Amino acid sequence: MYKFLDHTSDILMEVKSETIEGIFREAVKGMFSYLLPNGGVSGKISVRKNIKLKSVSFGTLLADFLNEFIYYFFAKRLFPVKIEITQMSEFFLECSAVFCRVGKRVFGNALEIKSAAYHGAEISKNKNFKARVIFDV
Repeated sequence: MYKFLDHTSDILMEVKSETIEGIFREAVKGMFSYLLPNGGVSGKISVRKNIKLKSVSFGTLLADFLNEFIYYFFAKRLFPVKIEITQMSEFFLECSAVFCRVGKRVFGNALEIKSAAYHGAEISKNKNFKARVIFDV
């Protein structure tokens, strides 16, 4: 589950999940709901990418993860349709992502996100996991 919260100048998203892997998948889902508020992505699966990331904490790992998907969307016009996290620790993530190509009409209507910010990227756990991430727009 994700929701957007008020922020002074950027976009603040809060994500909740029962698992840490769910936090990462839901964060991508939430980010793309902002990028493409009207939806409209359909097409055949065209690309599978293996992603490996190392970072210094879960929070920065989440920002790195989201920035990978920002890159694939804006540089390659790829939209993730399935993400399978195969290995994960506080400092490492490995996943396989399946993408479809985004058409010119849908891509042209997308809102812009520059990056997921490292400041403010945090993950905590009480009963469930909760994350907050700020997007620079």
